[in-house]
Amino acid sequence: MFNLLKKIFLFFISPQFVKFFVVGFSAFLVDFGLLTFQIYVLQFNPFVGIISVANAISVTVAIVYSFILQRTWTFQSKDKRVVRQGGKYIVVALFSITLNNIIYGFLIQFGFIPPLAKFVVTGMQMVWSYVLYRWVVFRR
Repeated sequence: MFNLLKKIFLFFISPQFVKFFVVGFSAFLVDFGLLTFQIYVLQFNPFVGIISVANAISVTVAIVYSFILQRTWTFQSKDKRVVRQGGKYIVVALFSITLNNIIYGFLIQFGFIPPLAKFVVTGMQMVWSYVLYRWVVFRR
């Protein structure tokens, strides 16, 4: 049991995972900052049906930003097939968003309050996203 706990602890403090967390958090700040700027400074927030154009722009910019930093800094990929990696990155991101929403919904249905459900599912998402990006997208 102690060995398992030690491995889990070492996983979360590994330099690569810390970089992954830093990039992910900074991508959130880019997303949130750009969305806020568009809505409150530029007064730009049109909707197409239920889709916010401003949110779609900020999320897209954050995903591109995250891909570039995860590729070059976190995982230090030397693969020349950038478009292929980008496609895999998007597939993993879409899978991750979908799974996040499903688990979030289940947690709410089981009585979790929304902030706690969001916290739990985001922690889970960080782990599975890291594993998928490391072993599927940026595999060496």
